[in-house]
Amino acid sequence: MKKKRIKIVRILSRLNIGGPAIHTILLTKGMKNEKFKSILIKGLEDPYEGDMMYYAKEKGVKPVFIKEMGRNISLINDTIALFKIIQIFKKENPDIVDTHTAKAGVLGRLAAIIVNNGLKNLFYSNKNRIKIIHTFHGNVFNGYFSKRNTQIYILIERLLGRFTDKIICLSNQQKKEILDYKIGNRDKVISVPLGVDLKNFIDLNRYKGQLKKKLGIKPTTLLIGIVARLVPVKNHEMIINVVNNLVIEGAFNNTKLLFIGDGELKDYLMELVHEKNLENVILFLGFRKNLGEIYADLDIVALTSINEGLPISLIEAMASGLPIISTNVGGVPDLLEHTSNKKQEIRNGYYLTKYGMLVDSKDVDGFSIALKQLIELKDLRKNLGTKGQKHVLQNYDISRLVRDMSKIYININK
Repeated sequence: MKKKRIKIVRILSRLNIGGPAIHTILLTKGMKNEKFKSILIKGLEDPYEGDMMYYAKEKGVKPVFIKEMGRNISLINDTIALFKIIQIFKKENPDIVDTHTAKAGVLGRLAAIIVNNGLKNLFYSNKNRIKIIHTFHGNVFNGYFSKRNTQIYILIERLLGRFTDKIICLSNQQKKEILDYKIGNRDKVISVPLGVDLKNFIDLNRYKGQLKKKLGIKPTTLLIGIVARLVPVKNHEMIINVVNNLVIEGAFNNTKLLFIGDGELKDYLMELVHEKNLENVILFLGFRKNLGEIYADLDIVALTSINEGLPISLIEAMASGLPIISTNVGGVPDLLEHTSNKKQEIRNGYYLTKYGMLVDSKDVDGFSIALKQLIELKDLRKNLGTKGQKHVLQNYDISRLVRDMSKIYININK
């Protein structure tokens, strides 16, 4: 007799441009085989967020679309979305519900809880309890909401955590943060690093020089890139102030900073760049589908986030052989293998880790010092880039993530 495949319904609020969309698309593709059947549910993207449906199509993933599930909280739309998710559960009879990001985490888990607790006859025909998994891609507890609203979200997550079989974090540091918020417990909360399709980033020589030519930039110009949505939590204002410091010092000659991404703060950030007379050194490129062409011409990749999970942009940049400088937040120190007790601090303000540079969040002076070092020291850039590339290719490929998640799904479904 043929063994029944484990059916997984994966839910993501929106396929907006960013790591969670890539993560869920790749997992859905990777979990379509003789052991698993995977379905992806997604909501409606806001216009300025971008849309990664093109990537889903490339990977052969056709999401189920719930238009009422959007970014903003809406009692009417969220209630409709909740009941649509329940109806999908009724049709598909999933063994496992795997939710990603805050909105999908609330609606998807609430739907599963309703189904599992007393309403089976109304909504659901499967006699087995749905197993519930939630993945934190960062969290909304820092850099998103007011203190009062943040406390409400923490209480909601604590409550939902009681009904969640496994809570997945993308790094050990993030796992510690979630446990510190008293969400879940040590048996439920586990760390599973990201896995990314990295094969297209290993050798980018075919793209070398194309971006500079398109932008009219001299071949000898040093390029720094920050690949991130233009939203408050990414804190682009910090790196604008860093560049301003270095320009004043005369340490940003023949160097430019590229913003790759779009978002709600674009107009504000462009005005800030204008006020500081930095239009010639900070360029806004918007969303780009072919990041290989971007990374091929970059010399340094930066990130200034206030809060992060584990940024796919940094993993892709490292796979491309580029040195990383980032704020010391979320899973980034785990990615760069920073351990403070190893005395990795070089001077006041930044840390030289095994695979990159870290600076405390919002420390403009420390970031300025560290970035100046990377700009001036070509050998340091090459050394960090070479070691970082080897590290991520060995530890952050999609094949490893599929293996890890397969074990979790099989064990939770016993």
